[in-house]
Amino acid sequence: MAERSSSDNPSAYLRPPTDAFWCWAAGGAEVEWRKSGKVIAFRDELRLVLARQAERGLPPLGAVLLVLAAARESWDDSESERGLLAGIVRALDDAALHLELLSAVHDGLDQVRRLSDDLRNSIAGKVELVDMLFETCRDRTSPQLAAAALQLLHGPLPEDIVEPVPLPEDANWRSWGTLNLERELKHLRDGLPSVSESRLRLRMRTGLDAPVVRAPIELSPPQMAAALIQSLRNDEKLGGLGRIAHDLMAAVTLPRTVSQQDVFQLGGISDIANRGQLDQLLLSELVHDDLTLAVRVSMNEALYVRREAPPRAPPRTRTMLLDSGLRTWGVPRVFAAAVALAMAATTDHRDEVVAWRANGQGLDRVDLTSRQGLLEHLERLTTAIHPGDALPKLVQQLENSDGDSEAIIVATADTLADPEFQRALAATPLESLYLASVNREGEFRLSVRVAQGQKLLRHAELDLEKLLAAVPRGRRASLVDQNVGRDLPAILSRAPFPLRLPHTIDDQQTWPVGDAGVLSATSDGRLMGWGRRRCGALQISDQLPRGVLHWHSPRVVDGVAYAVIGPQRSHRLSLLTIRLDEDATDCEIAPLPL
Repeated sequence: MAERSSSDNPSAYLRPPTDAFWCWAAGGAEVEWRKSGKVIAFRDELRLVLARQAERGLPPLGAVLLVLAAARESWDDSESERGLLAGIVRALDDAALHLELLSAVHDGLDQVRRLSDDLRNSIAGKVELVDMLFETCRDRTSPQLAAAALQLLHGPLPEDIVEPVPLPEDANWRSWGTLNLERELKHLRDGLPSVSESRLRLRMRTGLDAPVVRAPIELSPPQMAAALIQSLRNDEKLGGLGRIAHDLMAAVTLPRTVSQQDVFQLGGISDIANRGQLDQLLLSELVHDDLTLAVRVSMNEALYVRREAPPRAPPRTRTMLLDSGLRTWGVPRVFAAAVALAMAATTDHRDEVVAWRANGQGLDRVDLTSRQGLLEHLERLTTAIHPGDALPKLVQQLENSDGDSEAIIVATADTLADPEFQRALAATPLESLYLASVNREGEFRLSVRVAQGQKLLRHAELDLEKLLAAVPRGRRASLVDQNVGRDLPAILSRAPFPLRLPHTIDDQQTWPVGDAGVLSATSDGRLMGWGRRRCGALQISDQLPRGVLHWHSPRVVDGVAYAVIGPQRSHRLSLLTIRLDEDATDCEIAPLPL
């Protein structure tokens, strides 16, 4: 439940206390600063801004008026108004603490003033700005009081609202208006940090505070491995490995184990359908004569038995052991990694993929789903002749895995043919084992080893020199612009000019741009910018039209400053749009229509 304002009637909400910073003027048609008489907002403008808040209740009126005051052009010249607020705040206890609060609010209101003109000056922009600022404010009136206050704002205000209520004789300076201001400043301090031009524009267009982003999709390890292969094909370092893995994906598929459920139709009848095989026709269909049955089948009127679908095979685990010993050094190491990556990518997405690297008698986990994981695997080399010492650990991993497992060893052909390694394989209790062999000539073999012997399943030969060759890169851009005449120094063909230059300053043609430094338009058509102290000027443009400086923006907004240059007694003026980002600077020149 939101907290409600202490005002119990709409007149009390709209009536300014005697010591408030604001008051009604022009018979209630506008709100002004109490001392300076500068306009804060018009009554109709205030009504439209508050109408958006009516359903939830109205926020403190003084806080809304301060936001509307900051949106006006007169906020740049508001020293007397700032002094008025500071004087009210000094009457509070802990004045130093409250002055610090006021300073933070001033900084936030200055950010409002720096919003683009179309946001600050339009009613739609002000409505959205106030709605964004007080979105989390819980200090509101009731919706009923809000509706009554808006009804009062529709017509001329009563005199008891327009005329301030005098303070009682025994009232001290810490009055109702002072307490109101303290409360309003705290709400502004909480809400102003959420204001930004990009967020405000997005809310006006879509009603959202942040752009809609694509939801992250969780890919299975096989899908991640397949995506990695595609991304590596043009990689500068691992492009050869990616291309080998891509070409191997058709050759590394393992034979699918025939399940008993596919051989025998287990399960009963689950439904009837009007499509199916002829041997699944209902017995009642067979009582028709041949012609009638043929017509019913052709017109999809015959009924068939639909058997219950067999249960899906449980997920499997594909476990790979990669050799990184002495025999794999060089090209075989890359070839073997590509084989493992291709096997991971061709695994069913419901299955699990686990890859290990032999390290003496132990195993190290290999990440085949990321570029960094591949690099770390390729960096690890051992001096072992074969991975036979790691086979007991591999058997242990297979026994600990859930469900069925496929064991695959990826090594060089010489390693798999090593008699010592063959004896280590024979000592393992594995009933079935896949052996993937590679060599330096690009030959790949996939065999299955069972108790009855060994059988070749797949064989492929790849052109490793072609696949591992570096992809030719595009021609690098020349530092010299060929369109510029060769009779000039090459440095003059660069834009912007790459060196800082000293330059004399003409006071009439020079202007500050806030924290971005100083800009100057020279008599020979160049735009110079000083962004650092004790440094020369950068030449931003050398195409300025002749003339004098007529106008310039006082500060940089979103990295852009503006200026108007042209002949002194002519209507041929040009608008300069000057970008002053840290990464690059440039100047666009466009004729200014009058």
